[in-house]
This record gives sequence, C-alpha cells and structure tokens, in this order.
Amino acid sequence: MTKVWTYFQDFGTPSSALHAEILKVFTKNWASQGYMVEVLSESDAKKHPDYRKFKRRVSRYPTTNSREYETACFLRWLALNVAKGQLQSDYDVLNISFDSDAYSKTIKDHKYFDLRIVNFDAHLVPCAVHIEDAIASDALINILMSKNLAKTAQSTINGKPHISDMHMFQGLRIGDSIPVCHLAEMNFPLKHFSTNSTGGLEAKLNTMRSAANF
Repeated sequence: MTKVWTYFQDFGTPSSALHAEILKVFTKNWASQGYMVEVLSESDAKKHPDYRKFKRRVSRYPTTNSREYETACFLRWLALNVAKGQLQSDYDVLNISFDSDAYSKTIKDHKYFDLRIVNFDAHLVPCAVHIEDAIASDALINILMSKNLAKTAQSTINGKPHISDMHMFQGLRIGDSIPVCHLAEMNFPLKHFSTNSTGGLEAKLNTMRSAANF
C-alpha cells in the first residue's frame, strides 16, 4: 500500500486536543484514498546522526512565529529522512481526489528538472511534497541547514526578519512544481485547510470534518 507521512508534535498547549482531532480526520481521509498513514514526531528526528546540529542551526533562524513551532516545521524533514519517506503531507491537507494510483502515476511519469523532489502545492508551500530517494532527502537537509541559503530566503514580516522552511521552499524554489494542492476554497485534488483561511483552529476542524463527510 502507498504510504503518506505526516509530522505531529504535541506541544502540550490548550489547542493540542484540537490538533489531535484534525490528525484523526487527516488519517481517516487519506486512508479512504488508498494510503497508509505514518505519523512522525521529534522522536524520529532524534534518530538522525545530525539531529543536534540540525536543530541547533534551524532554531537560531529568526522567526516571527513561536520558536517551538518553527523548529518543528524544520524537524519534520529530518524525521522524514530517517523514515526514508517519500510523500510528506501536512495533516491539515485533505485528499479529495488524488488517490494512491493517481499519485503513483504522476510520479512515475514525471521527468525531474533538478532535485528529485516534487512540490505539489500551487504556491510552492511545502504542505504536500514528494522526495524521490535518499540522495534528494539528504540534499534537502543540507539546503535547510545552510545559513547562507536561509539568509537568501529570509523575508520581513511586520518589520522583523523571518526564516521558515516554507519561505526556503518558496524563495529557493526547492523541487519541481506539479500543482495538485491548494487552499480549501479552490478546486484542487488536495486541499490545504490553513488556519488563516479557515478562521481559526476550531473552525478548521469543523470545516475539514464537513469536507471529508465525517
């Protein structure tokens, strides 16, 4: 069975229970499209030989978000590397019509331009990414650890410097683009229910449940 990997980190906050419920919706939804879901966490990232170095580096990048959250966004790629995973999806992405056969055919037919990585999001947000092999995964880790490349992708939010894995994927154009995923209100096979576009975490959960018919 085709696997999809996602990353979940329980920060022990009041919203943790809502995130856990969203993860349940994600798991059931992707399973209905023929995927086996594997949930990764920091415990998986810790198995990587460069875990300490990687975490120390990315946790020092400037951010306007919670430091804990931003670090977790980077660590998911390290966890995926350890798991030798290929398809990574955020757990707020619902699979509407991109079943495992469609995914396999898309990847099989794709001719890579540069890195053997595919970003499925229309705006290159790394919410659904395919990494073909260990070489590509290692290359991605090296890119994310590069202070120079991170600086190149740095943005400014409300007058403050900000570096995230999202801005690195977008600014550095990491991976080939196959636009299969986009925001929930758009007509795409994969729909990303970002918190900003759904009006908060509880609204996101209810909207995802409705969209998935759960």
